[in-house]
Amino acid sequence: MLLSGLTNTVYKILIIDDNIQNIFMLEDILSPLGNIFFSESGTNALALVDKIKPDVILLDIEMPDMDGWEVCRALKANPLSSDIPIIFITGHTEPEFERLALESGGVDFITKPFNASICCLRVHTQLKFRQQNQLIIKAKEELQQLVNQVPMLITYWDDLGQNLFSNDNTGLWFDSLVGDIKNKHISTIFPEALSNAILNHHRHITSDALKYIVTVPNRDGMSFYEVFQSKMKSSAGVDGYLVTVVDVSEVKHAK
Repeated sequence: MLLSGLTNTVYKILIIDDNIQNIFMLEDILSPLGNIFFSESGTNALALVDKIKPDVILLDIEMPDMDGWEVCRALKANPLSSDIPIIFITGHTEPEFERLALESGGVDFITKPFNASICCLRVHTQLKFRQQNQLIIKAKEELQQLVNQVPMLITYWDDLGQNLFSNDNTGLWFDSLVGDIKNKHISTIFPEALSNAILNHHRHITSDALKYIVTVPNRDGMSFYEVFQSKMKSSAGVDGYLVTVVDVSEVKHAK
């Protein structure tokens, strides 16, 4: 279902700290937010992340085998964990540590000794951000599935004729649509007669959408495409145009 929610999500929080007392304190503070997992070693934590897929990671900076900076870099280099928000745990309050935490890929940091309410708020904020991002990703996937079922070719182009979107990357409409066509020019994607017609209309299109028929020669004779073309505007002005194509060959041949 489009825009289906994740309201019943049980969050998974991973704490990585070599000090077990810190882990116990954070577990007591954060347990109302979700299920708590922990590791006392950076090396072991990297293996644990792949298994539990946490929603947020609290990461101590100073650890014996791998420090927090190393662990963070390893997590961000792994496509399976690169999007997990990392909150650094540190006893340092100097701006330099805050800068390093953010540059390493962290989203926030919590200082020791822990303030329970602030700690809980910081983690809760990152969990809500992650949930919202997952909802957006899920909605995009569902919207893409919906668009793929529409019996027409839907394309979007920038003002120079470079492709920004197509609901067909399998060559169902044209062989040249197979694969990643983003940023490719319309003349290299569409049949010549079709691309020429679209580019020509684009030069003269007004604020109203256009509808016209294009005849395209092919191996079997002629194909006929009904084209709907309109400008797309943003607050900065015209940023591209939308082109939808419907194959009306059967109707034309029947006539």
